[in-house]
Amino acid sequence: RVLRAAARAGVRRVVLTSSMNAISGGRARRADHVYNEADWTDAGAPGVTAYDQSKTLAERAAWDFVQREGGPELVVINPGAIFGPVLDRHVSASGEIIMALAGGKAPGVPRIGFGVVDVRDCADAHIAALSIPEAAGQRFICSLDEVWLVEIARILDRHVAPWGLKVPTRELPDLLVRVGAIWNPALRRAADHLGRRRRIDASAIRQVLRWSPRSVAEAVTSMADSFVEHGLLSYSGGKSG
Repeated sequence: RVLRAAARAGVRRVVLTSSMNAISGGRARRADHVYNEADWTDAGAPGVTAYDQSKTLAERAAWDFVQREGGPELVVINPGAIFGPVLDRHVSASGEIIMALAGGKAPGVPRIGFGVVDVRDCADAHIAALSIPEAAGQRFICSLDEVWLVEIARILDRHVAPWGLKVPTRELPDLLVRVGAIWNPALRRAADHLGRRRRIDASAIRQVLRWSPRSVAEAVTSMADSFVEHGLLSYSGGKSG
């Protein structure tokens, strides 16, 4: 409907926010596979979640529309997990990861990995995608290399320790996660991704959109800082600079 309305209004280019889930969703491919923009999630494969399916089918539908109708120009941004500062007290699915870690209630973290991008860098990519002529007709992985969740936990733990918060930094055995998944929905979701750390080639966005992203550490710690600013996290110690 949006693309049809854009075409009627004479809009020349649309930038669609898709997801890495439309590229690397479902079961991991062989260990040496490097995901790039030519990869698509098989929406009908076993192990593909409803979220993976929805992102894949929606992006496919957008490309099919512009091919069938001849326009408008389409550019697609495929972000990883989006961290970075928040604007208000709304917590996204990615933000819930930081909230859960900062809460320190879990004994450890499952052995899962995912790509990360700072929300400010994701916004920059959308602006560049709208304005750079060479971006037309392309999709772009918008993510740093995948990192293990335990690495994110260690970054966060170092940052919030002066605040009197403790983050779990022990990696849980896979068997323990699978057993816990029987009654814990969060662990059940994690169990589907145990041991997954997928290699990503994000060179296209750097070359075409001249993208220069922030580090994982800055994305993670700035999100924690903004949670404190909005009253979503409380601390007992002195806040670090």
